[in-house]
Amino acid sequence: VLDEFDRLLDMGFSHDIQFFVDGMSNRKQTVLFSATEEKGQKALINNLLENPVEVRVRTGNISPESIDQDIIVVKNGENKMDVLVKMVRDKSFEKVLVFAETKRWVSRITKDLRQAGIKADEIHGNKSQNYRINALDSFKNKRIQVLVATDVAARGLDISHVSHVINYQQPKNMDSYIHRIGRTGRAGESGKAFTFVN
Repeated sequence: VLDEFDRLLDMGFSHDIQFFVDGMSNRKQTVLFSATEEKGQKALINNLLENPVEVRVRTGNISPESIDQDIIVVKNGENKMDVLVKMVRDKSFEKVLVFAETKRWVSRITKDLRQAGIKADEIHGNKSQNYRINALDSFKNKRIQVLVATDVAARGLDISHVSHVINYQQPKNMDSYIHRIGRTGRAGESGKAFTFVN
């Protein structure tokens, strides 16, 4: 079973995956999961599978209808952090996941939120596994209101009741956007996603 297989293949793990597959002498089933699909990976996928059955929850890379999406236009001279702080101080912003493009920006946003008196933490690739587990646990159990992250948190995390996703920085592509906002509005709940635009 490969979860987020498109990302695994995209990150260069195709040779490692092929090594394991070749070593399985009695493999009965292979299951690949992903919310998005890379067309250029079709040959790699076909190499892993024989007579595959494809199951789609919805067609294409579209966002769920359970997520209300909007943009926040940051005007010239307006401070983006001030806008973010004002938003998350609203009581409806109970459990907020904020995305930024780089580890440095994630740390900067977290620091600024904390200085504004907002309970926040961060996860990204430079944080240890234990640190990330503790930060996620604090977020899941509402000991912090805001979790700031790179796209490391856009996939594979099962966090229930995320009220809002905020793209403090715009994602690089549509797939990343779909995965980011998919952290809210899960399991039949509704959610809200905002993207900052300068």
